[in-house]
Amino acid sequence: MNIIFRFATEKDIPQVLRIENDNFVELWAEEMFNMMLRKEFLQIVEESHNFYVCENSSEILRYIIWENEYFFNKDEGFLY
Repeated sequence: MNIIFRFATEKDIPQVLRIENDNFVELWAEEMFNMMLRKEFLQIVEESHNFYVCENSSEILRYIIWENEYFFNKDEGFLY
C-alpha cells in the first residue's frame, strides 16, 4: 500500500464530497471545498488554510483541512 499526502486539487472534490456525505450530517457545500482551493481565498485569509488529501493509488481515503492561528486565533486541523 502506497499512501501519500498531497495538496488537494479540483479533481479530488467528488471523492472528498463522498467522504463528507458518508461521515457527516451537517455537510460542507461543494463550493466551500472549491473555495479552499482558490488562490484569492488563501490570500484573503493570509494563507491560513491548507487542504490536503490522503491518497492510495487514485482513491482518496481521507482529507485534511488545516486552519492556523493567524486567521482564527487558534491552531487546529481536521482529518476526515
